Amino acid sequence: MDIVSEGKESIVIKGDREWFFSVPAGAIMDRRLSNTDVTVLFTLYMLSNNEKGINDLGIKKLSQASKVSIPTFQTSVKKLEKLGWIKIIKSPEQFEPNSYKLIMPDEIPA
Repeated sequence: MDIVSEGKESIVIKGDREWFFSVPAGAIMDRRLSNTDVTVLFTLYMLSNNEKGINDLGIKKLSQASKVSIPTFQTSVKKLEKLGWIKIIKSPEQFEPNSYKLIMPDEIPA
């Protein structure tokens, strides 16, 4: 994976399959995030609806795409929400998946 361009708010990464996606640059620099947290966040960005920045795939698919267990995924999304990287939108229906709104934290410690 190579960084091919970097702006104030996002970084474009070129992957092994020659595709690109944009992620917030601060996520890489946020020392509060573990490698797993960054992987989960990047997976949410990659698989989100680009227009709305919302991901509503089920937790099983998202954890598989992130290559982490379901409990690890759940821990990471709770942490990402607490730190202001995502907002978890609880489904009103018991058997429907939650949605994950991609946002930016107000402040990223140096």
